[in-house]
Amino acid sequence: MMDCAQVQAALSARLDGEPTGINDDALDAHLAHCEQCQAFVNDAAALKRSLNFCVADTAGSAEASPPDLSELILAGVEPQRRRQASRRAIGVGMSRVVLVVCAIAFLFWAIQLFVASTTVQQTWQGEDLDPYLARMLVEGATVRLALAFGLVFAVWRSRIAVGLLPVYGALFTFSLGFGARDMVLGTLDRDSVYWLVLVGLSALVLLCYWLADRGLVAFELAWRQLSAQPSPSAELR
Repeated sequence: MMDCAQVQAALSARLDGEPTGINDDALDAHLAHCEQCQAFVNDAAALKRSLNFCVADTAGSAEASPPDLSELILAGVEPQRRRQASRRAIGVGMSRVVLVVCAIAFLFWAIQLFVASTTVQQTWQGEDLDPYLARMLVEGATVRLALAFGLVFAVWRSRIAVGLLPVYGALFTFSLGFGARDMVLGTLDRDSVYWLVLVGLSALVLLCYWLADRGLVAFELAWRQLSAQPSPSAELR
């Protein structure tokens, strides 16, 4: 009496075209009355069909090459790639628009400060004129012109956005600290709030712009480079 394990081993060998060691009539007789072995042979045949990429030709003498799956793979990958490219283009475009708006705001503010400094210099009232006021207004106008130029240059060359991030981030951080002090003292004015909003928005959009243009992989690479320990040879040099 054959057990199911022997029959299943023989059936598997027969599916592979190998000698079974058991008479085919005996196998078929057992298979006709055993539901477990019937399920086994059906599952084995289905698995063999799914893994067998080579099919016999019409003459049955040659084997065809495996089907070309490149078109099928590209058909599944291409829509995802297009969606990613579309999201990237939208993010880059919106970031550029906001950066240009911030640059224009810095530019107009610089012009206002420069005009104010000219007015102060022309309004001479004896010894009551503060000699530092005009100079501070000119320096404020210079800083805002430089910030506007930096944003415009980042729009033109996206790769330098990461280099400008520490500058705008530091400006916002220190300004936020001084603004918190002024708020506690009750001396926080409208211009200080505008400065905080404009510098903070510029830093945030620069970060979003760089990530949209370069992706998170660039962020991870930059972080690894900042966190990397210098080699002993580099320290000696």
